[in-house]
Amino acid sequence: RSVSRNPTYFLLISLFLILHELMVMYLQNGIVRKEFLSNNYLFYIVPYSCVFAIGVRLEQCQLRSIVWSAVGLMIIFVVLAIKMAIAQGQFVWTQAYKYPPQLYYMLYALAVSLGLYAFVLKNLNACGDRLRMFVLFVSKNSLWIYLWHIPGVMFVNSSYQELSYFRSNFILAWLIIIAWALFMTFFQRKIIEAIIASWNVNQRIKDFLKIAFL
Repeated sequence: RSVSRNPTYFLLISLFLILHELMVMYLQNGIVRKEFLSNNYLFYIVPYSCVFAIGVRLEQCQLRSIVWSAVGLMIIFVVLAIKMAIAQGQFVWTQAYKYPPQLYYMLYALAVSLGLYAFVLKNLNACGDRLRMFVLFVSKNSLWIYLWHIPGVMFVNSSYQELSYFRSNFILAWLIIIAWALFMTFFQRKIIEAIIASWNVNQRIKDFLKIAFL
């Protein structure tokens, strides 16, 4: 049966994330090497499925609840970051806990994502038409923007030694990757929209193309 109450729904997601964290910690405790966890995609399913589940439910949440959730998650992250920094003698970057995603990384990622979502939700109507269209485009196509940025990163990394300006200008490399991902996503949408509009194909195929690419 579906979970109708938001507190129960998010509590279940929290339990899944905690159980995943305990499992990863247990396996890292001398049972398997970290490389095995990083390269085994099974350990990515639970955390990213939880992120997806949160995103599906956000539309039913009040803005105030989203803001307080972001604040609460950030407070927990800061407390954990201070504790880890004291234990290790230096600040621990979240990137160290990204492969596979662990609670330290997820707390920061969710706090920032929810905070940005609440900010956009509150201020979107006040934006100009072009800015609003851009925000909506990025929001609707965030998955494909992420996927298309990967070839851009691969190109920059492969050209790192040959092209000296990438080594000296991280911002330039970052802008190139973002521009590439945005352009390819926009180009992809136009192609799929043209295919749906012009091809005489089964409606189910059109529906699949819309869900997968638009």
